[in-house]
Amino acid sequence: MSLERMRDWVFELPDQIRIGLERAEARGWPASIREAIPGGSAAVFVGGMGGSAVSARLSRALLIDALSGPVEIGSDPHLPGWVEADSSVGLISYSGETWEVLALWEQLRERGALPWVVSCGGELAERARSAGAPYVLVPQGYAPRAAFGWLLSSVALALAASDGTDAWRGVASELATAADALAAERELWRADEVGRPGRDPNTLAAALAGRRVLVLVSRESDLALAYRWKNQFEENAKQVTQVVAFPEAAHNEIEGWARLGGGEVVYLETPPRTSEPDRVARGRDAALEAVLAVAGAAGLGVHRVPAAEGARTTGFLSQVFLADFVSIRMAELRGIDPEPVDVLGSIKDAVRRHLDPGA
Repeated sequence: MSLERMRDWVFELPDQIRIGLERAEARGWPASIREAIPGGSAAVFVGGMGGSAVSARLSRALLIDALSGPVEIGSDPHLPGWVEADSSVGLISYSGETWEVLALWEQLRERGALPWVVSCGGELAERARSAGAPYVLVPQGYAPRAAFGWLLSSVALALAASDGTDAWRGVASELATAADALAAERELWRADEVGRPGRDPNTLAAALAGRRVLVLVSRESDLALAYRWKNQFEENAKQVTQVVAFPEAAHNEIEGWARLGGGEVVYLETPPRTSEPDRVARGRDAALEAVLAVAGAAGLGVHRVPAAEGARTTGFLSQVFLADFVSIRMAELRGIDPEPVDVLGSIKDAVRRHLDPGA
């Protein structure tokens, strides 16, 4: 049954991260990137779509205070003009057949750039192999959104290695610690128990299923986490969900909340970033509490979801883990099979027929 398979995949996340790190190490990743592509700019471009791109966006959010340069995540088949032959670039496509990513490959090669690649195979992996590009193959057979741990363990290390140092080793250690913490929480959920108050997936799913949901984080740099909740709710529970871009929303969007006609606001707490100025932290907290008060006064349900205790990587990934499980429970409560994405498939088929009518 698809529901059971998706639940099993969700519960695999700690194992995917741990084994993914082991597989990366066995392949000499990410050191192999520098061996194949010496030099490279401080700025990094990573191309990917859907569930594959999520791994890059969440990796960037995790590493935001450690990166030596900007990281642009592109989810469009047209390569930005600033990317040149000596740019640091990567491509991610779980299937290896994503047309937008293959188009980016062609443009990168035309400009003389050689990307690192993360995929489970397909045309992208074959092109990487033929061109001598560094690549990692992750296990096949998953829905791309359910292969997050496999992708993250390789992509995060690649981004952490973009400065040419061994900083990625510390990131690998943090990911391994986070995997252990997620595994401990997984056992609680399997027993229908809750470790930290506010992190009960069954209670959250019951409150959110079939409702208008707005997902809020307190930092722009953490928006990738809110989008993971949105994407999982939409693909698994087939329920349109809105991301609230705080603190920007406090300057425009919340003016319309009183006229929403009901809904649920999910505030995802995340561990603090390093060295945030005290005035910034106090201003952020004051604005956030005011926004949540507006939500309550407008008749919206407000759900504060704490992260698991531990370092930033552990807390951050615990919110990803919770999103995945809540979305499966929501699908179950709504009587929906979470695995099929027939609408997305029909769009891909339409593009394929247009680009390759003879196939």
